[in-house]
Amino acid sequence: VSGPKSTKSQVYNFNKPTILQLEKQEFQNNEDIKDDLSSAMKDAQKLAAEIKEMKQKLLAKNTLSWEDKKQLEQIQQKHQQLAQELEQIKEKYQENLKNQDEIKTVDEEILKKQEKIQEMLNDLMTDEMKDLMKQIEDILQKMEKNNTFENLDKMELSNKDLKSELDKMEKLFKQLQLEQKAQETIDKLNELSKEQDKLAEQTKDNTQPQSELQQKQEE
Repeated sequence: VSGPKSTKSQVYNFNKPTILQLEKQEFQNNEDIKDDLSSAMKDAQKLAAEIKEMKQKLLAKNTLSWEDKKQLEQIQQKHQQLAQELEQIKEKYQENLKNQDEIKTVDEEILKKQEKIQEMLNDLMTDEMKDLMKQIEDILQKMEKNNTFENLDKMELSNKDLKSELDKMEKLFKQLQLEQKAQETIDKLNELSKEQDKLAEQTKDNTQPQSELQQKQEE
């Protein structure tokens, strides 16, 4: 009779990221966010142009053709891609805020701007916009023109609002980056000043006994 077999449990070591690694990740995320905001704004602008073009086509038609359906599907897909872009921006930004808590203390004014950007990110993809996409999906299934124009009109307006918000967010984010870099420079200068004061104090302590000894010898 064979006894129970011994098993080796594998030990996993999870090393906590260093401050330098977190700072590098924050820098890379900031660069990605800046580029992604610019890209999302361009995509929103292109999408608005396609929606406008589709609206003009529908004005001259009574029913949706197969080509109309394909174009609406492309609009829907591009909108979904834009939504994914915005979600990725949001995730990277939240990662930065989480890492920030572990590596530095942030000025109150910078914190306010960070909170404002967080609110704007949360409000970008509204429930109304998601409902419009669901309605267009239903229209595509039924091949009906009814309500298509109205929904595209609402989408166009929502898309304009989205582009406007992205533009505001991009400017605010760039401003925030400049203020953060300025604050980091001040913090490093303050830290350097403290180190120099400490070094000067240590040098003073080391030279004091020699001065006293020299004074006694002269006496």
